[in-house]
Amino acid sequence: MPVNLNLDANCTLRVLQISDCHLEQESSAELLGLNIEQSFRDVLNHIAANEDKPDLLLFTGDISGDYSMASYQRFYDIVSELLPEIPMACLPGNHDLASNMAQALPGRCLPKSLVLGDWMIYMLDSSVEGCIHGDIQADELEWLQGSLSQNAGKHALVYVHHQPVAIGCDWIDQYIIRSADQLLAVLDKHVGVKALSWGHVHQVFQASREHYQLLSTPSTCIQFKPNSSAFELDRKMPGYRLFELHADGRFDSEVKRIEPHDYPIDYNSDGY
Repeated sequence: MPVNLNLDANCTLRVLQISDCHLEQESSAELLGLNIEQSFRDVLNHIAANEDKPDLLLFTGDISGDYSMASYQRFYDIVSELLPEIPMACLPGNHDLASNMAQALPGRCLPKSLVLGDWMIYMLDSSVEGCIHGDIQADELEWLQGSLSQNAGKHALVYVHHQPVAIGCDWIDQYIIRSADQLLAVLDKHVGVKALSWGHVHQVFQASREHYQLLSTPSTCIQFKPNSSAFELDRKMPGYRLFELHADGRFDSEVKRIEPHDYPIDYNSDGY
């Protein structure tokens, strides 16, 4: 059964997608020179200072960078401190361990579907334990097909961790969702689907397909340079994606980034 947040269907609903935090066991942990906890806090502080209170926080994978229980506990503590009393849902990514996530974040991992007024939110697990690439199991796609049919009167957003289409970066496009064709075929059949959004790629991507949008969300830490054949960092700031959902099925979406920081990032790195 979907989780119903019991929100007024006549109001504009606000959903924030936050992705790829890469927190580790130690708060001092760095990724290519960047203190990843500090940049995560910077993003959440920016949200607290600049956004009206959202109705839902969606974390779409790579919450952790080292699978540790301590990283998930710190994640929960930071979110509870800086954005308290906001419903949240989490997906695992390729840097996560789903069993540790479920243990550390009971009731907040993979709710699969949520009801927000006249909108359905679907959270699909594209992580494959021990692998970088994504995949979605056949039984989960069958469940999605059935739920979309049963809720045909509602508008829908679908979230995953990995990209379902090539974004123009050869080095990361090799890790695309293996069952992407099957996923997109399901979504193509249901006109209530308005968007499919993901993390993983640490950059912004936007395209249209059939009746819905294809969207990606930047990371709260390092950013990858778009249209790069090999690993390359971008100098854009960490960010998140805002969705504003209207009762008539329209939605507005915008990527927002924090103000410039002089982070000591190794922009000449050829990988991580």
